Amino acid sequence: PLLHKNIWIGRPRSIFRNWLRNWQPAICSKFHSTFAVRGAGLASKFALLGMKILYDGYIYRLQKTGGINRYFQEIISRLPGECRPTVYTSTKPAFQTLEHKNLRFVPKPPMARWLARPIRWLAGKFDLFHPTYYHLTEPLDWSVIRGPVVLTVYDFVFSKYADRYSRTEKLLVAQREAIQRADVLLCISNSTEADLLERFPE
Repeated sequence: PLLHKNIWIGRPRSIFRNWLRNWQPAICSKFHSTFAVRGAGLASKFALLGMKILYDGYIYRLQKTGGINRYFQEIISRLPGECRPTVYTSTKPAFQTLEHKNLRFVPKPPMARWLARPIRWLAGKFDLFHPTYYHLTEPLDWSVIRGPVVLTVYDFVFSKYADRYSRTEKLLVAQREAIQRADVLLCISNSTEADLLERFPE
């Protein structure tokens, strides 16, 4: 993977490991966390002790299986054992099971808008936020996410060919808001990185 202005491109299994390596000093400074480095080279494993990571599982509402589902399956299953990942979702993954010894699912309550305050309060207690898509599961919104945000950018198909798709306006707005809020962007390819830099040169 290559790093370009906080943008990572590369294969899912190595993206998160390399992200931790590059951002180790910044995260340690902000959260007073401890990294344990074991081994060396590409085989190194980084253990961020007790890091609480919140994943918004909006993508599972859109599809039961697919490339994005597999992407997060790989990332979550390869997190250091000391991490504590949580998936907040309205639809639990069906076919491609997410696996991690500390993984827990927090289902969206039936009347989420009436429980917005406690849900948003809980979201603010995590050290890192990584949404599975550009939209967020109700009642979460970007104003309540206080910690660092990692966002994966998949492509700009709907932006490039907006005239060929219906109801793309909300998606494009959500994508733009997510990209502008993110602290670190993960691009799945060089093509996606080029499109991102073209549309968001800053």
